Amino acid sequence: MENLTETFIFLTAKFFIFYCLLFLIGRSFVLIINKDKKIDNKKILNLDSQIIYPIFGLIFVGNFLVFFNFFFPIKSNLTYLFFLIILINIKYPLNLNIFKKTIAKFPIYITLLISSSNVYFHYDAGLYHLNNQMLLRESNIILGISNIYGPYGVGSIYEYISSFLWLDRSYVLLHFLSLIFIGFFFEIIYDLIFNNEINYLKNIGISLLIFSIFDNFGYSGGRNGLIYIQGIGKQDVAVAVLFVFTAVLIIYNVKNKKFDSFNFLIVSYLSLFIYQLKVSGVMIFSFFIFYVVYLIKEDKLQKIKFSDFLLFSTIGIFWLLKSLLNTGCLIFPLAASCFDQFSWSNEQNIKVIQDISIGYSNSYNFGDSLVNWFKDYTAINMNFTILLNYTISYLIIAFVVFSKTTINNSTVRNKNFSIRTILFLNILFYLNFGPDPRYIMAIQILLIALIGFNRFPRVNFSKQFLQFLFIIAVVSFVRLDSYRNFDFFYHPNYTIPEPEVSKLYDRTFPKDGDQCWANIECSPNRDNFTITESKYFKIVNLDN
Repeated sequence: MENLTETFIFLTAKFFIFYCLLFLIGRSFVLIINKDKKIDNKKILNLDSQIIYPIFGLIFVGNFLVFFNFFFPIKSNLTYLFFLIILINIKYPLNLNIFKKTIAKFPIYITLLISSSNVYFHYDAGLYHLNNQMLLRESNIILGISNIYGPYGVGSIYEYISSFLWLDRSYVLLHFLSLIFIGFFFEIIYDLIFNNEINYLKNIGISLLIFSIFDNFGYSGGRNGLIYIQGIGKQDVAVAVLFVFTAVLIIYNVKNKKFDSFNFLIVSYLSLFIYQLKVSGVMIFSFFIFYVVYLIKEDKLQKIKFSDFLLFSTIGIFWLLKSLLNTGCLIFPLAASCFDQFSWSNEQNIKVIQDISIGYSNSYNFGDSLVNWFKDYTAINMNFTILLNYTISYLIIAFVVFSKTTINNSTVRNKNFSIRTILFLNILFYLNFGPDPRYIMAIQILLIALIGFNRFPRVNFSKQFLQFLFIIAVVSFVRLDSYRNFDFFYHPNYTIPEPEVSKLYDRTFPKDGDQCWANIECSPNRDNFTITESKYFKIVNLDN
């Protein structure tokens, strides 16, 4: 008889508990930020509000840990206090029918769990993610942490959440974290197609569904810009999924002239969370500003009270303060946002990190030859493959599957012009920031989603056919190798490698390559730095 803890059943049960906890924490958090406690009856993008509960569970956990780490290391047992928020669900009981509707979509996650059989740590996990998480676990906030190694200064909220999830030393919870966002993506598609009666929202779901099917076909085996199962530790998929959802939600609310304080709060927290996940997600604020300007013109923003945004403002202030203490910058590594008054702020080092970050991603410098840049960009096989397959997928969906636009209303045209302008600005930003496939997933998928706003399918797809396509999309999303390696009597255990290191100054340096993994005595940084301890903080300064 096999040990139950070594089977796929146990893995599924573990994920189920993980998901349910996030669901209940998220519902509690939404209850806190919303005055009307009947949140289960609310609609977001014409979908039941509970679809966002697990995401808001992560928003709460992440920001609790950011605040907590100002004073304590994350490995402290006091971190478990955040679970107390679940008790709010006792005061405002959950309708079990709503929970059942959510669990009914759980087969999506069970299918995605098969990916656990052969996923492994992303390269960047060994480069800086795991070491950064180890530092968060072992110490409260470190002043000048970016001087230990530049990427530590980015300090994604994903790192804070992940550092807590080390409580399971199989590290499978780190993979679960990624699956929450992927499952959320497919839940959105499913609900848009099958659980709403607004045609253009259904069309968005259909366009995304077909795009996900096309990801399996094309040049070099496919890969067209759809989200994918990243190596453990990366948050690019999380950013892409939330970016698309939030942008579509904003556009829907504006186009539908829909306003209520609940939706505005949801958009606000999601926008901030996207930025907290990754600095490159900052362009979500271009859509957020568009939303705010619209509300001002319609005299609807005045209905929002400052007290409704007190918690939101506090979270934003603590996030900026965290960045300032970690790096000396409000936005790291944007040199223009940095202050040289702090002992741990090194202007020259920050500019070097900024240039490396931009240069690494094949960014385009405006004024240079666009043709030469494009040749260099597409000379990278992965870039060429995704760009070619994406272009073909877009053209087929926009002009073969869907018909031409049919809405000629001048008001709609004006809004569409504003949206296209924002999209163009986003494209320019990512060209300059770096159009790495991991970074531009969001804008690529969003462009696909928006096909359904003003177009309709040439064929009336039956519900049964769409359900069949959805099953194919979810099943084929998991790599074939995962199915080959799948063993029902196996529970994954991701072992963190121990790097060989050499002595460097008063610390160590990787003998080969630049990955320190989870060795906090090690840094790929070749410059010397000094760590001193004050009464409350550790301070890291670069030696001149």
